[in-house]
Amino acid sequence: MTFVRTASPDSKFIARMKSMLPLERFHHVVSTLLVSNDAAFNRQALLATLDIQAMTVACKALASLLPTSENLLLLGINEPVLCLTIANALKCPFVMVGDLDLISFDDGEIPEFAARDDLLQLAFHERTLAVAKTAIPKGSNVIVFDEFLEHGTESLALVHLAAKAGAKVLTVASLTEKTHLGARSRLQVQNVGVISLVQIAKSGDQLILEQRSNEHF
Repeated sequence: MTFVRTASPDSKFIARMKSMLPLERFHHVVSTLLVSNDAAFNRQALLATLDIQAMTVACKALASLLPTSENLLLLGINEPVLCLTIANALKCPFVMVGDLDLISFDDGEIPEFAARDDLLQLAFHERTLAVAKTAIPKGSNVIVFDEFLEHGTESLALVHLAAKAGAKVLTVASLTEKTHLGARSRLQVQNVGVISLVQIAKSGDQLILEQRSNEHF
């Protein structure tokens, strides 16, 4: 998977980015995108603007903030390359959850919900999330990864899926978190905390950088 800019940057932008360390580039891009409105600052804009080296270093920085445990497992739903980077840093396996309608079967058709005894399934809005039952061993200590945490609906779905597997969710981990959209509160109701590398809040019509880890920036 390759992260590329969707628009042609000017030479000054390129020169400035090249002069920065990878993690500084991550912070610079986040800060630059904050001048856009709330809708424009999204997962696609962040990933399209950053180079893979900056994202990789940011993932490693996030991993350094996360708890470690026996039977640790990283659970994700988007961006397998980023999940792999964090899992390697934590020295643990990772599992990607998929949509049931994207899983291919031998007969080319999606069986009835109850017929898939080998899959752990969860209805989620108009989707059905699925993962092999053996992928999340009972008793696992799970970290849910959501690289761009907003409302937290996908993270909540993964928390419930892990619970159905008999696993314990230690925390939800995110590279960027929009705190004003309430994901942290929704997850805390389920006794699950959030660890994010960068927190973004809304002040009036502006997005602002609410918090960053001075240890890494």
